[in-house]
Amino acid sequence: KGRISVLANKLIQAGNPPSMVVGVSRGGIVPGLLLRNCLSSHYPTGFKVVDPFTEGALKQFAGTRIVLVDDIYDSGATSHFFTELAMLHEVRMLQFFILDKREMAEEERALWYVFPWETAQDEAGGRQQATATLLRSLGEDPLREGLKDTPKRVDKMWDELAAGYGQRPKEILKTTFAAGEYDEMIILKDIEFFSTCEHHMLPFYGKVHFGYLPDKGLVGISKVARLVECFSRRLQIQERM
Repeated sequence: KGRISVLANKLIQAGNPPSMVVGVSRGGIVPGLLLRNCLSSHYPTGFKVVDPFTEGALKQFAGTRIVLVDDIYDSGATSHFFTELAMLHEVRMLQFFILDKREMAEEERALWYVFPWETAQDEAGGRQQATATLLRSLGEDPLREGLKDTPKRVDKMWDELAAGYGQRPKEILKTTFAAGEYDEMIILKDIEFFSTCEHHMLPFYGKVHFGYLPDKGLVGISKVARLVECFSRRLQIQERM
């Protein structure tokens, strides 16, 4: 909040504050609201939210002064995108970041920063931004017809591929049946699985053979298959599966 107060005081002292504070979804929403609140005690200042990498996101602010707020300057892709839009729509724009990696030491730039206002829902939006950034780094335009919905598709894909992180193996195996007396191993063969390699994040697949010697109870066959899926729907290596 200290950086926000400093910026607000500078804008107030300059006597020409922005008419609108614009928060970049999702990371810029909370700091953007804090900045607007600091300014609104002296000048009437509005607040709106824009989505990153959305064509025409700044068109509504044509001819006005705005402060664009985001949580962090990382690769610069988002900043460059909005700079180009501001020039296109003749928006007088000041950009503000809670953290700016250009000001950090080299060893700090590689760190991953999590802000207090971030939630699991924010992470989904972060995946979409990361996908758009990756596309731009490859020389692609994430707004072209064939790619404009790709970040959302990739986001949904990872909800499925990484579903195992939200499952608890103990919960899957908590229901058991009386074991009786067994002196041989129970074996289930050829349980097919699909997973994602943690080294290169590429898919791999195979079959699991599962065997155990009952002690205090038996587990249903379907539970074993669910257990395999729980671990396969995470970043894995073949040897560990």
